Amino acid sequence: MTVVAVDFGTTNTVVGVLEPGRSPAYTVTLPQVSRNLAQATVIPSMVAILPDRHLLIGEAARVHGDTARLFRDFKRDLVAEFRSPARVVDGVAYDAEAIAGMFLGQLWRYLMPWQPSQVVFTAPVGAFAPYLRWIRQWAYSHGLPPVQVLDESTAAALTYAVTRPQAVVLVLDFGGGTLDLSLVRTAALVLGDGDFCAEVIAKSDAYLGGVDLDQWLAKDWLGQLGVTRSHLSPDAWRSLLALAEQTKIALSTAEQVQVVWEWNGTEYALGCSQEHFGQLLESQGAIARFRQAIDEVLEHAVLRGVSKAEIEQVFLVGGGCQIPCIQGLVRAYFGAERVSGDRPFDAVAHGALHLGTALTLRDYLRHRYALRLWEPALQQYLCVPIFEPGTTYPCVADQPMVLQCAHDQQTEVRLEIGEVAEQSFAEVVYDGAGRIAGQQLLRQSDFSLLGTSAVSLRPAGRLGEDRLALTWAIDAYRQLRLTVLDQRTGQLLLEQEPILKLE
Repeated sequence: MTVVAVDFGTTNTVVGVLEPGRSPAYTVTLPQVSRNLAQATVIPSMVAILPDRHLLIGEAARVHGDTARLFRDFKRDLVAEFRSPARVVDGVAYDAEAIAGMFLGQLWRYLMPWQPSQVVFTAPVGAFAPYLRWIRQWAYSHGLPPVQVLDESTAAALTYAVTRPQAVVLVLDFGGGTLDLSLVRTAALVLGDGDFCAEVIAKSDAYLGGVDLDQWLAKDWLGQLGVTRSHLSPDAWRSLLALAEQTKIALSTAEQVQVVWEWNGTEYALGCSQEHFGQLLESQGAIARFRQAIDEVLEHAVLRGVSKAEIEQVFLVGGGCQIPCIQGLVRAYFGAERVSGDRPFDAVAHGALHLGTALTLRDYLRHRYALRLWEPALQQYLCVPIFEPGTTYPCVADQPMVLQCAHDQQTEVRLEIGEVAEQSFAEVVYDGAGRIAGQQLLRQSDFSLLGTSAVSLRPAGRLGEDRLALTWAIDAYRQLRLTVLDQRTGQLLLEQEPILKLE
């Protein structure tokens, strides 16, 4: 059985393969598509659409000269709650789903000679269910073999700790689109006699990635030149972003970096130091959000009986974790002797391969799931929690949820089930001299509708009547199931009815 693992990233994609009779696993290298970085072979997550509609992906797209035909960062839009508008090329509008589908479709054609019998995709810790459903639907529509999905941080932990039973490890995955953290306890792998079982202790995430860092540096340069982004054409902005990304990567090893940007026939010398880049991240609230994500994981771990001192190793994954100030922050939290990051680019893909062989995972719900109801007296929607983050499954809700009728002669109750996500953003305050005077992290909740279900009332209901008793459950396959009892008639309207899949 040949297992293929696809770490579909915002900036780069890595494909790992595990073939029968061949060990160890290896990273796929595709001529003209792959790119060699210092520590791994990656496929740039980019698509170029040529005038004849021919597609270039990966390195071929990256080096293509016409930036107006180049698409990048589309993976991040798939994860985001709010999407960038579709771009028009040759009169055709392409949104994130279309470009991502083209990228994966072309990639899959390159991988078909391996004849995969199982495919594992990785996803950010905080990915909304619609993104995960999109992955599964795309795979099904393209005839892929059975597909599994594993979060990126847990996959990376398996790469580092798969041979160490009962190891407690923390993975910080700071990639192009998101910051994901996963605290995992591993168990022994007994070939032929059982499954490898990894227990996820705590997770956290932030909508923060290398793409944000590139934009901050590019805007900082424009500020130094006394120019705003509105003065730039889309091509000029993309070329500046490319230089910012190049500078960010170089600052991982160099104290000072100088580049030249050509705009409107003039060359501008631009530069940045590690110290200035760290100050830029601080001023934009990135360091505060990084700290918040770490603190959240540690708080959740304590609630589950795991202290900070019990974390044996901290593994840094993703290009963003190569930034010196980020590494310094993590070492300050945990001590330099516990922090390592020698596989920043391929750890996720290679770890995910274990899910396709002999791995089971004891996991818990990362998100809060709720029922959205209209409250006539308040004239607004209310979200009633169904399952809280941290709930292990399979499980059944402790108490039935009782619903009243909202008006006389009500014949139907419509149930709207969704995911409640906490989003954070930083507010920075400056003094009269332009120095940072303080900052605070603000939070807001967003409801993402996942599915609806309608329950008929026979006979019709009366205003304020306690009519329906809802009992929620989650099975071993993360399927949300619902039992509904009509309290007036004593009739079971639904019994363990599958409502939707919780990703």
